[in-house]
Formats: sequence, structure tokens, C-alpha cells
Amino acid sequence: MPHHNTVRAVGLVITLVASTSASSSFAQCAPEWRLGDIRPGIGGSPRAMIEWDRDGAGSEPAVLVMGGQLASSLGGPVLQNVAIWNGSTFESLGSGISATPPIAPTVWAFAIYQGDLIAAGRFNLAGGASANYVARWDGSTWHPLGAGMDNDIYALAIYNGDLIAGGAFGTADGAPCSNIARWDGTQWHPLGAGLNDSVTALAVHAGALFAGGAFIASGGDAVSHIAGWDGAEWKPLGAGVDNEVWAFADFGGDLIAAGRFAVAGGSPANFIARWNGATWSTLGNGLGARAWDLTVLNNELVVGGDFNTAGGIPARAVAAWNGSQWREFGPGVSNGVFSVLPFKDELFAGGGFSSGSAGPNQGVARFDGTDWHRLAPTRKGHERQSDRCYNFSR
Repeated sequence: MPHHNTVRAVGLVITLVASTSASSSFAQCAPEWRLGDIRPGIGGSPRAMIEWDRDGAGSEPAVLVMGGQLASSLGGPVLQNVAIWNGSTFESLGSGISATPPIAPTVWAFAIYQGDLIAAGRFNLAGGASANYVARWDGSTWHPLGAGMDNDIYALAIYNGDLIAGGAFGTADGAPCSNIARWDGTQWHPLGAGLNDSVTALAVHAGALFAGGAFIASGGDAVSHIAGWDGAEWKPLGAGVDNEVWAFADFGGDLIAAGRFAVAGGSPANFIARWNGATWSTLGNGLGARAWDLTVLNNELVVGGDFNTAGGIPARAVAAWNGSQWREFGPGVSNGVFSVLPFKDELFAGGGFSSGSAGPNQGVARFDGTDWHRLAPTRKGHERQSDRCYNFSR
């Protein structure tokens, strides 16, 4: 569907969600984990993440919500395509998100709207009840948002107090709506003439709403894969880009777009480019392959994707741009990273990779500034320890 200066090593964590496990080795190390300990995690590939303060002004700390094609792993709580990480354990959200065959349920996007969690994607059940491609979780129960849509939703944003949804749908609340719509808290409405193909990214930048995706037109106007909403119509951003946009970020006062494109504003741009409100420009030599998501951490733009290089240097699936140059973000991982998000001064990433320097990932791993490690529920003090543990070094 999907935010520079050197990142601090102390306290920095990247959490990587893997779809399979790699082989592991054992080594002598400080007694910390029990030999053969099974630590619950997530099975599957997170496609979206968001931080949520579920009790609002209350004292409870914020949690991280993950969505995608997810399931319980290694004896953890029952999870269906959506899960909460509360800092020490995973939690379910009721009976989760699901679908009737032949739909393969997937959560593609989240937003926080009026304090509640909004999940959207490819599904028609939430908490076991009907919810067409979008649903609201109030902390205890899932609710539909009107009649929902007739097809996938890939992106969500909050703009002028409304919830904006972009995807591959043709109707919202049963009325014609071309791939983008707004929810006012009661019903869905179209945004102008809509867009002629799927919307895979949404952002609010400098007070304006932007959309990116596979589309090339709105009504009779050309908008090449990226457009800005002026309150009445969708407008082009210069010559746009030559292929799909999958992610946006606000960085250095500019709008950053990333995805599958090779050209921005008529000039070469390798999968990532910057819009300053008037013209497009590159970020160095760009990336070696497509980017899936963007975020910002400690004044660096962080990118997750399918690439092996950034700015011409090795960078496996995660890279950082400091405003003038690229660097590899840690030792990288073996395959695509679909989502990246800061959480409690740490960086979390979800993807379809099977290994990194962490070795086996039972759904979750963390980067400590030097190496990758699994994210696991907090060890209880009474648990038996061993003088051997998994060696997660490269």
C-alpha cells in the first residue's frame, strides 16, 4: 500500500517482523534466556503500524498496533491480522479482522480518528461482524463505518477533521466514489471527481491533502500518480512521477514521495524524490529498488523497501537519509520491509523477510544500534535461566 544526523545507538531499536524463521546457532553468553525457551510472537507480514494512546488523557502508556496478514505464533494470544505490542507482550483486539472466502484478509492501513483506532484493508468482518474494508476499534469492540466500501482500502489519513480513505474501490456507502472518499463521522462522501485508478498513499503536508498511487487522471485532468487536493479539485504536482507512489513523509519542510517510479518531474529519480511546492528533485542517487514506506527518526528520513543499495552503497531493505547522504541503517535484513515507524524513541519495521543478523525471528526482532535481536515478552524473574542462549550476532 504502506519518517538525519546520526541515529543514536543507545536506545535505538528496530523491530522487524518476519514471515519465516531462519536457522540459529548457540553460543556462550550471559545468562538471560532459558535454553529452548519459546517466546510468543507474530506469524506473518505486518503491512501497517501505528502508535495509539488508547486511554487518551489517562495514565496508560501508548501502544504499537500492527496489521497485515498476521496470526499467533509460538503459543501467544489469539491474533487475527491485527495485534497490539504493549512494550512487553502482544495483545489481541477482540477476535480481530477476518473475511469470508474467497477474500484473503489483510490490514493495509491504520489511522486514529476521534480517539479510536481505524483499520482498513481487504476484509469484510471485524470482531466477527460485518465491516466492509474498514472498521473502528473503540478499545473493546469493533464497529463498521457505515456500509463501507466495495473493494480494498490501502491508505488512511486525517484531514480537516475527516477520515480520508484511498484504495481500489468504486463505491462508498453504496454510492459512486472513485478510489478516494472522506468520512465525516456519520457517512462517506466523494472528493471531487476522485481518481481513475488505485490510491496507495495519503499524506497531509503543509495543511494540504496529497494522494499517490496508480492513477493518472482526475476527471479530465492529468495527475500523474500524485495529486494535491485544493478543496474542490485534484491538482497535479508538476509533471508528477512515472509510476506508483506507495509512501509519503514530511522531511525538511518538503514532501517526500517514494514507491516504484524512476522519473519525477521529467528527470531521473530512483524510487524516491522531493517536492518543494514548485519543483521535483532527487535524494542523491536514490534507491536500488522500490520503497514501501517512509518515516522520520532523530532528524533522519528512514526508508523501508526491497532495495539492496541506497545512494550507491550497500543498504539491505532499510536506509537513512540525513539531508545530504545515504547510509545503511544497521546491518539490514534479508528481504523487503513493508512498514517503518518510530515508537518510544525506537524504530519498528515490519516485513516479509526471513532473516537478518538476528538469526531466527519468531515474528519480531530489535536493533540495538549494533545488531538485530528478537523482540520477546519480558522474562519473569522466577524463570529458569541457562548459561547458553541464542547468538544473534552476524
